[in-house]
Amino acid sequence: MDDYPKTTARSNVLDNMNVFFTWAFTAEMLLKMLACGVENYIKDNYNLFDCFVVLLSIFDFTINRVLSQE
Repeated sequence: MDDYPKTTARSNVLDNMNVFFTWAFTAEMLLKMLACGVENYIKDNYNLFDCFVVLLSIFDFTINRVLSQE
């Protein structure tokens, strides 16, 4: 959600939402893996796509945290 001029409050809200949804979808993926079993989980292409998106979100979260510390 880009806008100009960028306000600090809006950026903080969006950053917090990004963190919340990253961890919520990570928890959802892990719970689904536990419930279905990993073998059954990976049989469904939608689940593979979901896993890919979650892993990209975790990667993005990690990169943003590392770069913001410099």
